[in-house]
Amino acid sequence: MTELLINVATKKLLDAYLKSPAHALLLTGETGVGLGSIANMLARELSESEQTVTSLLPEKGLISIERVRTLYEQTRSIQDGKRVIIIDDADSMSPDAQNALLKLLEEPVENVHFILTTHAPNQLLSTIRSRAQAIGVLNIDETMSKQLLANYSLDATKHAQALFLASGRPAELTRLAEDEEYFAAKAGVVSDARTFLQTDAYGRLLVIKKYTDRAGALEFLTMCGQLLRFSFLKQKNVSAAENMEVFDLVMKRIEANGHARTHLMHLVTKLS
Repeated sequence: MTELLINVATKKLLDAYLKSPAHALLLTGETGVGLGSIANMLARELSESEQTVTSLLPEKGLISIERVRTLYEQTRSIQDGKRVIIIDDADSMSPDAQNALLKLLEEPVENVHFILTTHAPNQLLSTIRSRAQAIGVLNIDETMSKQLLANYSLDATKHAQALFLASGRPAELTRLAEDEEYFAAKAGVVSDARTFLQTDAYGRLLVIKKYTDRAGALEFLTMCGQLLRFSFLKQKNVSAAENMEVFDLVMKRIEANGHARTHLMHLVTKLS
């Protein structure tokens, strides 16, 4: 497992898993931490050829029951060697698809291993989670992040920005280093978050006009929270700690399908 940079504690857990692989493994972690890459690496270690690895990816944000049902024949046929089935973004399975997968997990077949990845484990059935060994993939440290960025020719400013934006998420760090347009978009969110935290109520209203959809609002709030945590750790700013609680509450409400615009407007009135 040398081709990927993996948190030391996480690597120990992955090594232990490979020595005695469970029927089902659930990889969790932050978006951009590289769950898909780790799942594919594990599959290569477990299987004997690419032909014995099946990957299920969301199509238009969904994994349907029909696609899960296609796994029945594959898992019930005679296996010459180990077969690995990767279900990426497993939380995108429909409720029916999750129930169909549960039936497969309840009747383990020798030499068949499932590897599920998700950034939102609570959106999976508790019965699926209980039947899978769970490994939380932790972010890498700054030394590893700098080691990864050493593969790219970045100027000092972009280097520092990429480290801050990725915050130890290697897949995100790689994308920031390789995709100029993506980097510019993320840097724009940082700029908006910084302006929002430093300006007055009117200025904050101007900033949030950009963030009308749920996904955009959550990304913006996440970046605001990241800046606040940085400020608190650096300066022990009490107001930053208080504001972090407000941001966390607003994020939870939007994540629970709350109206993004309404809650962002509410946020403007609550910041100290």
